[in-house]
Amino acid sequence: MAEFMNEAGGYIAIQSTRPRTLAYGLTDSPAGQLAWIVDKIRDMTDLAKELPHEAVDRDLLLSDVSVYWFTGTAASSAELYYEDGQAWDEEESSPVPTGVSLFTVQDIALRRDEERVNNITFWADHDRGGHFAAMEAPDLLLADIREFFGRYR
Repeated sequence: MAEFMNEAGGYIAIQSTRPRTLAYGLTDSPAGQLAWIVDKIRDMTDLAKELPHEAVDRDLLLSDVSVYWFTGTAASSAELYYEDGQAWDEEESSPVPTGVSLFTVQDIALRRDEERVNNITFWADHDRGGHFAAMEAPDLLLADIREFFGRYR
């Protein structure tokens, strides 16, 4: 966790404390939005892939950036980190059944921390994919979603 925060944790710091400041820049500049997303793809995709477009198809990557740009959703996506940062101070745990899929070791979810505040009813560790699992390993993510929600039919 310390290594991750030292190397790539800046995005968490700015989004959890100043999400609107970042959002204005990303919403104002398509090049800024592209640079931000590519930087996250580089840091948070499967470490076995050297370049961002090796982990996520270039057209899919540009489509993802375009969705943020055309919908102006940089602010709402950053807001999640702000809200999550505020919730860390809460002691109360959630009774809602929660599923976690962890893709490769560089994603930093720690089971002991998640179980302390969430009702974890499903946990899966994977040896491929990364933080952007829907773009990197959609087959694994879909199987996990089906398994988790299949219990609640």
